[in-house]
Amino acid sequence: MKTLKILFPALLMALLILPSWSQVNPQPGYVVTLQGDTLRGTIDYRSERRNTHRCDFKQDGASNFVTYRPGEITSYAVPAFGSLYETLTATIDGHESTRFAACLVRGGMSLYRLVSITDKDRYILRRHDGQTLVFTGEEGSVPSSNQQERRSRILPIHNMLEASGGATHALWDSTIDRASMTRIVGIYNQEVESGIPSVTYSESIRKTSNSSGGKRPRDFHFIVMGGTGHQHYTTDHGYGIFTEKSITTVPLEFTMTGVQPKLSVGINYNLRRLASGLYLEGIVSWSKTSIRNDDVTFNYKKLPSRTFDTELTGQHLHVEFGPSYRFGKHWKLQPLVRAGVDYNRMYNPEFTAMSEGHDYSENFLFHYYEWVFLPQYYFGYYGGIGAAYRLPVGALLLYIDYNDTRANIPIRSFNVRIGYEF
Repeated sequence: MKTLKILFPALLMALLILPSWSQVNPQPGYVVTLQGDTLRGTIDYRSERRNTHRCDFKQDGASNFVTYRPGEITSYAVPAFGSLYETLTATIDGHESTRFAACLVRGGMSLYRLVSITDKDRYILRRHDGQTLVFTGEEGSVPSSNQQERRSRILPIHNMLEASGGATHALWDSTIDRASMTRIVGIYNQEVESGIPSVTYSESIRKTSNSSGGKRPRDFHFIVMGGTGHQHYTTDHGYGIFTEKSITTVPLEFTMTGVQPKLSVGINYNLRRLASGLYLEGIVSWSKTSIRNDDVTFNYKKLPSRTFDTELTGQHLHVEFGPSYRFGKHWKLQPLVRAGVDYNRMYNPEFTAMSEGHDYSENFLFHYYEWVFLPQYYFGYYGGIGAAYRLPVGALLLYIDYNDTRANIPIRSFNVRIGYEF
């Protein structure tokens, strides 16, 4: 047990640092050089914040990735995610800054977005004549009751779009975020700049890319699994009900093991922006306990040792939550490791023990002990290994896990499950 307690934190730490060992989210893409040449290959596509500062690109036929900074290339794109980033220089917070800005709309009026993890996102409006406006979004903001403050925020945007009555009317009734600004700039281009093609960022990429990876991979997957668990129960905090002429409560201690069925359903989310093989899993499992052991000896303080036939019954509802990591993005058979926290709710648990014999003081032939648990809630951890076998649609899964939960009844189990991810 001590070894397992040491291995579990080590496994969890390994899951967290694995993404730093390699290119974590390689996707088909292209870059456009300052000379206007288009180079096709693979882009390590990660968080939007990181994407504004660097582009890690490996050209088709090359063996290594090359890092491009803003200003070193004109733009880069990842068609599968509908993303286009262009080198853009603008005055932000009083300082001139060059970034890779995510293009939302391209046309007579273009719209760009700069993601921030510490502040509100920045948006950039740029008209075809070069006039530029940088402003802050309102995502997640509490609606301001100060109309003057909101007016001062929106007025510069209004002045930039004032040639379009439809765009300015929509502006005052909208939250300043990606969806509304994309729609408003589209209205502006339709009313004012109809002579210049206006497309959204995803349409722009599809029309300028010949990549075959145009379908974005799904991030969410559902899981169904079934299998067995070898469960081990130990307790020294129970109570027995001794029934003959009167009812007497005595301490009860027992250890039992058995193999029980287990059914699971769940969902996982591929954190491909952090690492292509990193997943966050949530799984709910049901298992049934029905263990019968013959000739089990109990020791009591008030009564002599006696051999009993025992039975432990109940049902368990487990909730597992934690990360998993799959090795070999392009392998058909992908080994995996997983770990996390385990919440176990035990329903209708009962323990009974019966024996026949002579009491040391009176000649009663039957002794009956019963332990009825109160509803139990357990928190613990799990860790394990397994594999995912990719199919044309979905994947077959194998999980081999160790679960350890602690409460009045310490429960430990080894589980083997197989299932399907779709």
